[in-house]
Amino acid sequence: KSKIEDELEAQIFRLGNITSRYSDGVFQKNHTENAFLNRIQTICNIHSVPDYLLDSYIEFTPVDSCAEAMVTLIQHYHKEFSVFHIYDANHLWIRDFVTYLNQNGILVKHLSASDFEALVNKLLQEDTKKDILAGIVNDFGPKKELVYTSDIHIVSEFTRAILHTAGFHWPEIDATYIQKYITYLQSIHFI
Repeated sequence: KSKIEDELEAQIFRLGNITSRYSDGVFQKNHTENAFLNRIQTICNIHSVPDYLLDSYIEFTPVDSCAEAMVTLIQHYHKEFSVFHIYDANHLWIRDFVTYLNQNGILVKHLSASDFEALVNKLLQEDTKKDILAGIVNDFGPKKELVYTSDIHIVSEFTRAILHTAGFHWPEIDATYIQKYITYLQSIHFI
């Protein structure tokens, strides 16, 4: 029997992919420990993304917006509701993300699957360059393809409905946000 069943007032918040603040693009101090950010760094450093990912999306949940959503849910506590999925459902297509990178001076091209595999194999052959793949090496399938698919589909309609009723709305993940995101990462020499 859980403590919640013993009438403890509690809420469980399942958080999304926490990213830089929406307000100014600033991110966590231990940014090198963030797996998502390490993936972004690798893509920027190899200046390439496989074309089969272009129609996939990226989830950005700005930390300041996430905190605001959490406070909103706490302030509108309902005893009968205890589990919430907190993430910004305004996803960004990888195709658009690559466009924003290019517009901000980080040239990233999309390669065919075979050309991407060849690039990865080439980088892995060079001892001085193989570390550049550290951010994505755990994401490789058998043919050095990046595998980001999952059978798990997060549903947050209930949480979004409560937030909406309370007056909270997730911000649009757009060119302005990505520019702040990139500018901050460049200012700390991460990309």
